[in-house]
Amino acid sequence: MGPRSTADGIQGRVDAAKPGSTPTDTNTDPDDSRQRLEARMNELSEALEKTTRELQLSRDIQGATSEVLKLISRSAGALPQVLEMLLKTASRLGHADIGTLRHRDGDIYRLAATYGCKAEWKADFERYSEKPDRGSVYGRTMIEGCTVHIPDVLRDKEFTRHEAQKLMGFHSALGVPLMRGSDPIGALILFRFERGSFTPEQIAMVETFADQAVIAIENARLFAEIREKSRQVEDQAGQLADWNKTLETRVADQVDQIGRMSKLTRFLSPKISNLIMAGEADDPLKTRRSEITVVYVDLRGFTAFTETADPEEVMQVLREYHVELGRAITAYDGTIEHFAGDGAMVLFNAPVPIEEHELQAIRMAIDIRDSVGALALGWRKRGWDLGCGAGIAGGYATLGTIGFEERLDYSAIGTVCNLAARLCDEAADGQILISPRVLVKVEERIEVASIGVLDLKGFQRPVSVHNVVGLCGSNDA
Repeated sequence: MGPRSTADGIQGRVDAAKPGSTPTDTNTDPDDSRQRLEARMNELSEALEKTTRELQLSRDIQGATSEVLKLISRSAGALPQVLEMLLKTASRLGHADIGTLRHRDGDIYRLAATYGCKAEWKADFERYSEKPDRGSVYGRTMIEGCTVHIPDVLRDKEFTRHEAQKLMGFHSALGVPLMRGSDPIGALILFRFERGSFTPEQIAMVETFADQAVIAIENARLFAEIREKSRQVEDQAGQLADWNKTLETRVADQVDQIGRMSKLTRFLSPKISNLIMAGEADDPLKTRRSEITVVYVDLRGFTAFTETADPEEVMQVLREYHVELGRAITAYDGTIEHFAGDGAMVLFNAPVPIEEHELQAIRMAIDIRDSVGALALGWRKRGWDLGCGAGIAGGYATLGTIGFEERLDYSAIGTVCNLAARLCDEAADGQILISPRVLVKVEERIEVASIGVLDLKGFQRPVSVHNVVGLCGSNDA
Protein backbone atom coordinates (compact mmCIF):
# COMPACT_ATOMS: atom_id res chain seq x y z
CA MET A 1 0.00 0.00 0.00
CA GLY A 2 1.55 3.33 -1.05
CA PRO A 3 1.99 6.43 1.13
CA ARG A 4 -0.99 8.69 1.53
CA SER A 5 -0.98 12.08 -0.15
CA THR A 6 -0.31 15.25 1.81
CA ALA A 7 -3.95 16.22 1.51
CA ASP A 8 -5.07 12.85 2.89
CA GLY A 9 -2.67 13.24 5.79
CA ILE A 10 -3.94 16.70 6.67
CA GLN A 11 -7.57 15.57 6.37
CA GLY A 12 -6.83 12.62 8.61
CA ARG A 13 -5.41 14.84 11.36
CA VAL A 14 -8.42 17.19 11.04
CA ASP A 15 -10.86 14.27 11.35
CA ALA A 16 -8.95 12.94 14.34
CA ALA A 17 -9.26 16.27 16.07
CA LYS A 18 -13.08 16.41 15.73
CA PRO A 19 -15.12 15.73 18.88
CA GLY A 20 -16.17 12.14 19.12
CA SER A 21 -13.84 10.99 16.38
CA THR A 22 -11.91 7.76 16.87
CA PRO A 23 -8.17 7.79 16.09
CA THR A 24 -7.16 5.18 13.56
CA ASP A 25 -3.34 5.62 13.92
CA THR A 26 -1.96 3.59 16.82
CA ASN A 27 0.86 6.19 17.24
CA THR A 28 -1.68 8.72 18.53
CA ASP A 29 -2.72 6.55 21.45
CA PRO A 30 -2.78 8.84 24.56
CA ASP A 31 -1.15 6.23 26.81
CA ASP A 32 1.65 5.67 24.31
CA SER A 33 2.24 9.42 23.93
CA ARG A 34 2.24 9.83 27.70
CA GLN A 35 4.80 7.02 28.08
CA ARG A 36 7.08 8.57 25.47
CA LEU A 37 6.75 11.96 27.16
CA GLU A 38 7.55 10.47 30.57
CA ALA A 39 10.54 8.61 29.12
CA ARG A 40 11.83 11.81 27.50
CA MET A 41 11.35 13.74 30.75
CA ASN A 42 13.29 11.03 32.62
CA GLU A 43 16.13 11.29 30.07
CA LEU A 44 16.24 15.07 30.45
CA SER A 45 16.12 14.76 34.25
CA GLU A 46 19.04 12.29 34.24
CA ALA A 47 21.02 14.51 31.85
CA LEU A 48 20.37 17.52 34.10
CA GLU A 49 21.47 15.60 37.18
CA LYS A 50 24.63 14.44 35.40
CA THR A 51 25.44 17.96 34.22
CA THR A 52 24.80 19.31 37.72
CA ARG A 53 27.16 16.71 39.23
CA GLU A 54 29.86 17.48 36.67
CA LEU A 55 29.46 21.23 37.24
CA GLN A 56 29.68 20.78 41.01
CA LEU A 57 32.78 18.58 40.61
CA SER A 58 34.34 21.21 38.36
CA ARG A 59 33.61 23.93 40.92
CA ASP A 60 34.98 21.79 43.73
CA ILE A 61 38.16 21.08 41.74
CA GLN A 62 38.65 24.75 40.89
CA GLY A 63 38.14 25.79 44.50
CA ALA A 64 40.42 23.06 45.84
CA THR A 65 43.10 23.81 43.24
CA SER A 66 43.04 27.49 44.19
CA GLU A 67 43.45 26.66 47.88
CA VAL A 68 46.27 24.20 47.19
CA LEU A 69 48.17 26.65 45.01
CA LYS A 70 47.78 29.35 47.67
CA LEU A 71 49.20 26.96 50.27
CA ILE A 72 52.07 26.02 47.95
CA SER A 73 52.93 29.69 47.38
CA ARG A 74 52.76 30.50 51.11
CA SER A 75 54.41 27.36 52.46
CA ALA A 76 57.47 26.60 50.36
CA GLY A 77 59.20 25.02 53.34
CA ALA A 78 56.16 23.15 54.72
CA LEU A 79 56.02 20.24 52.30
CA PRO A 80 54.27 17.71 54.62
CA GLN A 81 51.30 20.04 55.16
CA VAL A 82 51.00 20.72 51.43
CA LEU A 83 51.10 17.01 50.51
CA GLU A 84 48.60 16.13 53.25
CA MET A 85 46.18 18.74 51.87
CA LEU A 86 46.71 17.58 48.28
CA LEU A 87 46.00 13.95 49.16
CA LYS A 88 43.01 14.78 51.35
CA THR A 89 41.46 16.93 48.62
CA ALA A 90 42.10 14.38 45.86
CA SER A 91 40.67 11.57 48.03
CA ARG A 92 37.56 13.57 48.93
CA LEU A 93 36.78 14.69 45.38
CA GLY A 94 37.60 11.23 44.01
CA HIS A 95 35.25 9.56 46.55
CA ALA A 96 38.13 7.41 47.78
CA ASP A 97 38.15 5.65 51.14
CA ILE A 98 41.95 5.33 51.46
CA GLY A 99 44.74 7.42 50.00
CA THR A 100 48.55 7.40 50.06
CA LEU A 101 51.19 9.67 48.57
CA ARG A 102 54.85 8.70 48.23
CA HIS A 103 57.82 10.62 46.93
CA ARG A 104 61.37 9.53 46.29
CA ASP A 105 64.07 10.36 48.80
CA GLY A 106 67.33 8.93 47.47
CA ASP A 107 66.66 5.23 46.89
CA ILE A 108 63.65 5.15 49.23
CA TYR A 109 60.03 5.93 48.27
CA ARG A 110 58.83 7.45 51.52
CA LEU A 111 55.21 7.49 52.61
CA ALA A 112 54.71 11.27 52.73
CA ALA A 113 50.96 11.45 53.40
CA THR A 114 47.98 9.16 54.10
CA TYR A 115 44.21 9.52 54.09
CA GLY A 116 41.68 7.31 55.88
CA CYS A 117 44.41 4.96 57.15
CA LYS A 118 44.27 3.09 60.43
CA ALA A 119 47.54 2.73 62.31
CA GLU A 120 48.06 -0.89 61.24
CA TRP A 121 47.27 -0.01 57.60
CA LYS A 122 49.82 2.78 57.63
CA ALA A 123 52.42 0.41 59.05
CA ASP A 124 51.69 -2.02 56.20
CA PHE A 125 52.12 0.73 53.61
CA GLU A 126 55.40 1.85 55.20
CA ARG A 127 56.88 -1.67 54.84
CA TYR A 128 56.81 -1.28 51.04
CA SER A 129 59.12 1.69 50.59
CA GLU A 130 62.05 0.27 48.65
CA LYS A 131 62.30 -0.79 45.00
CA PRO A 132 58.81 -0.83 43.40
CA ASP A 133 57.38 -4.08 42.05
CA ARG A 134 54.41 -4.68 39.75
CA GLY A 135 52.49 -6.57 42.40
CA SER A 136 51.41 -3.36 44.14
CA VAL A 137 49.43 -0.48 42.67
CA TYR A 138 52.07 2.08 43.55
CA GLY A 139 54.85 -0.15 42.22
CA ARG A 140 53.19 -0.63 38.86
CA THR A 141 52.45 3.10 38.66
CA MET A 142 56.11 3.93 39.29
CA ILE A 143 57.41 1.30 36.84
CA GLU A 144 55.07 2.31 34.01
CA GLY A 145 55.32 6.04 34.67
CA CYS A 146 51.65 6.56 33.79
CA THR A 147 48.19 6.36 35.35
CA VAL A 148 47.13 2.86 36.49
CA HIS A 149 43.40 2.25 36.96
CA ILE A 150 42.18 -1.07 38.46
CA PRO A 151 38.38 -1.37 38.87
CA ASP A 152 38.74 -4.67 40.77
CA VAL A 153 42.11 -5.71 42.23
CA LEU A 154 40.91 -9.27 42.82
CA ARG A 155 40.43 -9.72 39.08
CA ASP A 156 43.77 -8.12 38.22
CA LYS A 157 46.33 -10.74 37.17
CA GLU A 158 49.40 -8.78 38.32
CA PHE A 159 48.14 -7.64 41.72
CA THR A 160 49.80 -9.69 44.51
CA ARG A 161 49.20 -7.57 47.63
CA HIS A 162 46.34 -9.85 48.73
CA GLU A 163 47.24 -9.69 52.42
CA ALA A 164 46.96 -5.90 52.35
CA GLN A 165 43.65 -6.17 50.45
CA LYS A 166 42.24 -8.51 53.09
CA LEU A 167 43.51 -6.28 55.90
CA MET A 168 42.01 -3.06 54.53
CA GLY A 169 39.14 -4.33 52.41
CA PHE A 170 39.70 -2.19 49.32
CA HIS A 171 38.65 -3.46 45.89
CA SER A 172 39.32 -0.70 43.34
CA ALA A 173 42.42 1.47 42.97
CA LEU A 174 43.80 4.40 41.01
CA GLY A 175 47.51 5.21 40.81
CA VAL A 176 48.92 8.42 39.30
CA PRO A 177 52.70 8.97 39.07
CA LEU A 178 54.41 12.18 40.14
CA MET A 179 56.40 12.95 37.00
CA ARG A 180 59.43 15.23 36.81
CA GLY A 181 59.94 15.28 33.06
CA SER A 182 60.01 11.60 32.12
CA ASP A 183 61.20 10.56 35.59
CA PRO A 184 58.60 9.29 38.15
CA ILE A 185 59.54 10.69 41.56
CA GLY A 186 56.55 9.36 43.48
CA ALA A 187 52.92 8.29 43.22
CA LEU A 188 49.46 9.29 44.46
CA ILE A 189 47.28 6.21 45.10
CA LEU A 190 43.55 6.11 45.89
CA PHE A 191 41.57 3.05 47.05
CA ARG A 192 37.85 2.36 47.34
CA PHE A 193 36.14 -0.33 49.36
CA GLU A 194 33.62 -0.88 46.55
CA ARG A 195 34.41 -2.36 43.14
CA GLY A 196 34.03 -0.05 40.17
CA SER A 197 35.74 2.45 37.94
CA PHE A 198 36.83 5.98 38.68
CA THR A 199 35.23 8.41 36.21
CA PRO A 200 37.37 10.13 33.54
CA GLU A 201 36.71 13.44 35.34
CA GLN A 202 37.96 12.02 38.63
CA ILE A 203 41.07 10.54 36.98
CA ALA A 204 41.87 13.88 35.30
CA MET A 205 41.37 15.64 38.65
CA VAL A 206 43.78 13.29 40.46
CA GLU A 207 46.35 13.75 37.66
CA THR A 208 46.10 17.52 38.16
CA PHE A 209 46.74 17.18 41.89
CA ALA A 210 49.68 14.86 41.16
CA ASP A 211 51.20 17.60 38.98
CA GLN A 212 50.72 20.06 41.84
CA ALA A 213 52.44 17.65 44.22
CA VAL A 214 55.47 17.64 41.89
CA ILE A 215 55.47 21.44 41.94
CA ALA A 216 55.29 21.43 45.74
CA ILE A 217 58.16 18.94 46.04
CA GLU A 218 60.31 20.93 43.63
CA ASN A 219 59.46 24.16 45.43
CA ALA A 220 60.46 22.63 48.76
CA ARG A 221 63.78 21.43 47.34
CA LEU A 222 64.53 24.81 45.81
CA PHE A 223 63.44 26.56 48.99
CA ALA A 224 65.92 24.51 51.03
CA GLU A 225 68.74 25.35 48.61
CA ILE A 226 67.85 29.03 48.55
CA ARG A 227 67.59 29.12 52.33
CA GLU A 228 71.08 27.60 52.66
CA LYS A 229 72.53 30.08 50.18
CA SER A 230 70.77 32.93 51.95
CA ARG A 231 72.32 31.86 55.24
CA GLN A 232 75.77 31.86 53.66
CA VAL A 233 75.21 35.30 52.18
CA GLU A 234 74.01 36.65 55.50
CA ASP A 235 77.09 35.26 57.28
CA GLN A 236 79.42 36.82 54.72
CA ALA A 237 77.58 40.12 54.58
CA GLY A 238 78.00 40.75 58.27
CA GLN A 239 77.14 44.30 59.27
CA LEU A 240 77.03 45.94 55.81
CA ALA A 241 75.52 49.40 55.69
CA ASP A 242 71.78 49.49 55.46
CA TRP A 243 71.33 52.84 53.71
CA ASN A 244 68.75 53.10 50.98
CA LYS A 245 67.82 49.51 51.58
CA THR A 246 64.40 49.73 49.98
CA LEU A 247 65.76 51.18 46.74
CA GLU A 248 68.60 48.67 46.57
CA THR A 249 66.17 45.77 47.09
CA ARG A 250 63.85 46.98 44.33
CA VAL A 251 66.72 47.45 41.88
CA ALA A 252 68.19 44.07 42.79
CA ASP A 253 64.84 42.35 42.21
CA GLN A 254 64.46 43.98 38.79
CA VAL A 255 68.00 43.12 37.76
CA ASP A 256 67.52 39.56 38.98
CA GLN A 257 64.31 39.20 36.96
CA ILE A 258 65.94 40.56 33.81
CA GLY A 259 68.94 38.30 34.32
CA ARG A 260 66.78 35.21 34.72
CA MET A 261 64.76 36.15 31.65
CA SER A 262 67.95 36.64 29.65
CA LYS A 263 69.20 33.17 30.61
CA LEU A 264 65.92 31.64 29.46
CA THR A 265 66.03 33.28 26.05
CA ARG A 266 68.68 30.77 24.94
CA PHE A 267 65.87 28.19 24.81
CA LEU A 268 63.54 30.39 22.72
CA SER A 269 63.40 31.70 19.18
CA PRO A 270 64.46 35.35 18.74
CA LYS A 271 60.88 36.40 17.95
CA ILE A 272 59.51 34.88 21.17
CA SER A 273 62.48 36.19 23.20
CA ASN A 274 61.81 39.73 21.99
CA LEU A 275 58.12 39.47 22.92
CA ILE A 276 58.97 38.30 26.43
CA MET A 277 61.72 40.88 27.03
CA ALA A 278 59.39 43.62 25.74
CA GLY A 279 56.70 42.55 28.20
CA GLU A 280 54.27 41.63 25.40
CA ALA A 281 54.01 37.96 26.40
CA ASP A 282 53.31 36.15 29.65
CA ASP A 283 56.16 35.61 32.08
CA PRO A 284 57.56 32.14 31.26
CA LEU A 285 58.86 31.83 34.80
CA LYS A 286 55.30 31.34 36.04
CA THR A 287 54.25 27.73 36.38
CA ARG A 288 51.15 26.91 34.37
CA ARG A 289 49.33 23.99 32.79
CA SER A 290 48.77 24.16 29.06
CA GLU A 291 48.18 22.08 25.94
CA ILE A 292 51.42 21.69 23.99
CA THR A 293 53.01 19.72 21.18
CA VAL A 294 56.32 17.99 21.98
CA VAL A 295 58.88 16.96 19.36
CA TYR A 296 61.74 14.56 20.12
CA VAL A 297 64.42 14.16 17.45
CA ASP A 298 67.74 12.31 17.40
CA LEU A 299 70.19 10.56 15.09
CA ARG A 300 69.90 6.92 14.09
CA GLY A 301 73.15 4.97 14.31
CA PHE A 302 74.88 7.62 16.42
CA THR A 303 75.97 5.27 19.21
CA ALA A 304 77.62 2.86 16.79
CA PHE A 305 79.22 5.81 15.01
CA THR A 306 80.80 7.17 18.21
CA GLU A 307 82.33 3.77 18.98
CA THR A 308 84.41 3.79 15.79
CA ALA A 309 84.83 7.47 14.88
CA ASP A 310 87.48 9.86 16.20
CA PRO A 311 86.27 12.46 18.72
CA GLU A 312 86.98 15.21 16.19
CA GLU A 313 84.72 13.48 13.66
CA VAL A 314 81.95 13.11 16.25
CA MET A 315 82.14 16.81 17.10
CA GLN A 316 82.10 17.73 13.42
CA VAL A 317 78.90 15.71 12.85
CA LEU A 318 77.23 17.20 15.94
CA ARG A 319 78.13 20.75 14.88
CA GLU A 320 76.63 20.25 11.41
CA TYR A 321 73.59 18.53 12.86
CA HIS A 322 72.98 21.16 15.57
CA VAL A 323 73.23 23.98 13.03
CA GLU A 324 70.33 22.45 11.10
CA LEU A 325 68.34 21.82 14.27
CA GLY A 326 68.85 25.38 15.49
CA ARG A 327 67.88 26.84 12.13
CA ALA A 328 64.66 24.83 11.92
CA ILE A 329 63.66 25.38 15.57
CA THR A 330 64.13 29.14 15.15
CA ALA A 331 62.29 29.24 11.81
CA TYR A 332 59.19 27.55 13.24
CA ASP A 333 59.15 29.30 16.67
CA GLY A 334 59.91 26.19 18.69
CA THR A 335 61.18 26.30 22.27
CA ILE A 336 64.20 24.16 23.13
CA GLU A 337 63.46 22.16 26.26
CA HIS A 338 66.88 20.52 26.20
CA PHE A 339 69.75 19.28 24.01
CA ALA A 340 71.37 15.96 24.89
CA GLY A 341 74.13 14.95 22.46
CA ASP A 342 72.38 13.85 19.29
CA GLY A 343 68.89 14.32 20.78
CA ALA A 344 66.71 17.36 21.31
CA MET A 345 63.29 18.03 22.84
CA VAL A 346 61.35 20.96 21.37
CA LEU A 347 58.07 22.46 22.65
CA PHE A 348 55.37 24.24 20.67
CA ASN A 349 52.66 26.51 22.12
CA ALA A 350 54.86 27.28 25.12
CA PRO A 351 55.65 29.74 26.55
CA VAL A 352 53.87 31.83 23.86
CA PRO A 353 50.68 30.52 22.18
CA ILE A 354 51.09 29.38 18.55
CA GLU A 355 48.18 28.81 16.19
CA GLU A 356 47.99 25.27 14.81
CA HIS A 357 50.98 24.29 16.95
CA GLU A 358 50.60 20.61 16.00
CA LEU A 359 50.98 21.47 12.30
CA GLN A 360 53.85 23.86 13.05
CA ALA A 361 55.68 21.05 14.89
CA ILE A 362 55.19 18.69 11.93
CA ARG A 363 56.46 21.30 9.48
CA MET A 364 59.61 21.72 11.57
CA ALA A 365 60.13 17.95 11.79
CA ILE A 366 59.80 17.62 8.01
CA ASP A 367 62.31 20.44 7.52
CA ILE A 368 64.76 18.70 9.87
CA ARG A 369 64.19 15.35 8.15
CA ASP A 370 64.99 16.87 4.75
CA SER A 371 67.97 18.97 5.84
CA VAL A 372 69.56 16.24 7.98
CA GLY A 373 68.83 13.77 5.17
CA ALA A 374 70.95 15.94 2.87
CA LEU A 375 73.72 15.98 5.48
CA ALA A 376 73.48 12.19 5.78
CA LEU A 377 74.31 11.79 2.10
CA GLY A 378 77.63 13.54 2.70
CA TRP A 379 78.22 11.57 5.90
CA ARG A 380 77.72 8.26 4.09
CA LYS A 381 80.34 9.25 1.51
CA ARG A 382 82.75 9.45 4.44
CA GLY A 383 81.65 6.03 5.69
CA TRP A 384 79.34 7.29 8.46
CA ASP A 385 75.98 5.53 8.40
CA LEU A 386 73.74 8.05 10.16
CA GLY A 387 70.08 9.05 9.81
CA CYS A 388 67.40 11.00 11.64
CA GLY A 389 64.12 10.02 13.34
CA ALA A 390 61.49 12.01 15.23
CA GLY A 391 58.49 11.50 17.52
CA ILE A 392 55.65 13.99 18.03
CA ALA A 393 52.94 13.90 20.73
CA GLY A 394 50.33 16.38 21.90
CA GLY A 395 48.58 16.89 25.22
CA TYR A 396 48.58 18.83 28.47
CA ALA A 397 51.70 19.44 30.57
CA THR A 398 52.80 21.56 33.49
CA LEU A 399 55.20 24.24 32.27
CA GLY A 400 57.65 26.47 34.09
CA THR A 401 61.22 26.83 35.25
CA ILE A 402 63.10 24.38 37.42
CA GLY A 403 66.59 24.57 38.81
CA PHE A 404 68.33 26.97 41.16
CA GLU A 405 69.45 30.57 41.03
CA GLU A 406 72.57 30.06 38.91
CA ARG A 407 70.93 27.55 36.54
CA LEU A 408 67.30 27.75 35.48
CA ASP A 409 65.79 25.49 32.84
CA TYR A 410 62.45 25.90 31.10
CA SER A 411 60.75 22.54 31.45
CA ALA A 412 57.55 20.62 30.69
CA ILE A 413 56.25 17.94 33.05
CA GLY A 414 53.66 15.47 31.80
CA THR A 415 52.98 12.16 30.09
CA VAL A 416 53.01 13.90 26.68
CA CYS A 417 56.79 14.35 26.96
CA ASN A 418 57.35 10.68 27.69
CA LEU A 419 55.11 9.66 24.78
CA ALA A 420 57.05 11.83 22.29
CA ALA A 421 60.32 10.31 23.51
CA ARG A 422 59.01 6.75 23.13
CA LEU A 423 57.76 7.49 19.60
CA CYS A 424 61.20 8.89 18.70
CA ASP A 425 62.80 5.70 20.02
CA GLU A 426 60.62 3.67 17.64
CA ALA A 427 61.22 5.90 14.57
CA ALA A 428 63.48 4.58 11.83
CA ASP A 429 65.67 6.78 9.64
CA GLY A 430 63.46 9.34 7.87
CA GLN A 431 60.36 8.56 9.94
CA ILE A 432 58.29 11.11 11.87
CA LEU A 433 55.97 9.13 14.17
CA ILE A 434 52.95 10.96 15.59
CA SER A 435 50.45 10.14 18.33
CA PRO A 436 46.69 9.74 17.73
CA ARG A 437 45.95 13.10 19.37
CA VAL A 438 48.23 14.93 16.94
CA LEU A 439 46.83 13.01 13.96
CA VAL A 440 43.25 14.04 14.78
CA LYS A 441 44.24 17.72 14.79
CA VAL A 442 46.02 17.69 11.41
CA GLU A 443 44.85 14.61 9.48
CA GLU A 444 43.35 16.70 6.66
CA ARG A 445 46.61 18.63 6.22
CA ILE A 446 49.16 15.82 6.03
CA GLU A 447 49.79 12.53 4.31
CA VAL A 448 50.48 9.61 6.66
CA ALA A 449 51.14 5.89 6.61
CA SER A 450 49.95 3.66 9.43
CA ILE A 451 52.69 1.96 11.45
CA GLY A 452 50.17 -0.03 13.46
CA VAL A 453 49.58 -0.38 17.19
CA LEU A 454 52.78 -0.34 19.27
CA ASP A 455 53.47 -1.33 22.87
CA LEU A 456 55.51 1.58 24.19
CA LYS A 457 57.60 1.39 27.34
CA GLY A 458 55.91 3.12 30.26
CA PHE A 459 52.42 3.03 28.74
CA GLN A 460 49.78 0.58 29.92
CA ARG A 461 47.84 0.51 26.66
CA PRO A 462 49.14 0.06 23.10
CA VAL A 463 49.31 3.24 21.00
CA SER A 464 48.17 3.64 17.39
CA VAL A 465 51.09 5.23 15.52
CA HIS A 466 51.34 6.90 12.09
CA ASN A 467 54.35 8.06 10.07
CA VAL A 468 54.20 11.49 8.40
CA VAL A 469 54.88 11.13 4.69
CA GLY A 470 54.49 14.83 3.89
CA LEU A 471 52.18 17.84 3.76
CA CYS A 472 49.19 18.05 1.43
CA GLY A 473 47.40 21.02 -0.08
CA SER A 474 48.84 23.98 -1.96
CA ASN A 475 48.90 26.17 1.15
CA ASP A 476 51.13 23.73 3.03
CA ALA A 477 53.39 22.61 0.24
